[in-house]
Amino acid sequence: MKIQEIIFHLRNVLNGRPWYGKSIVEIVSRVKREDERIRQLLGHMLAWRAFTLGKVNGRPFEIEIGSEKDWPSGNLPLVAEALDALKLNTEILVAQICAKDDEWLRGKVEGTEYNFQFLLEGLIQHDIYHLGQIAILQKMTTGKQEG
Repeated sequence: MKIQEIIFHLRNVLNGRPWYGKSIVEIVSRVKREDERIRQLLGHMLAWRAFTLGKVNGRPFEIEIGSEKDWPSGNLPLVAEALDALKLNTEILVAQICAKDDEWLRGKVEGTEYNFQFLLEGLIQHDIYHLGQIAILQKMTTGKQEG
């Protein structure tokens, strides 16, 4: 995969027309209730985006699986705030990786056993996975199919 392909997928999952259905913006903007479970999922997605951005910028950013940093429970953003943060994070991440060349993707992420391509593809997959959970929770609370 190349940088431009990763950028396409980051933006497509956020606000495009992904093959699996609705984007993050389409699904999250339809959330009408400040459901704690949805807010926690969004906080979790933002935590891993912060991790990814930290790694891309060479900062020693760590998250312990299952920790409060991984699954925040206090001071959760409101749904609209989380959506704005996801949009901003995507554009910051795109700006950071846009300046890199394709060879950079094969470079090892500091403090890990994997490269930047694996990291960025993982972030995309992570967002899709949790977006599905948000769609299910939304359907459970409203009775409407979102995905």
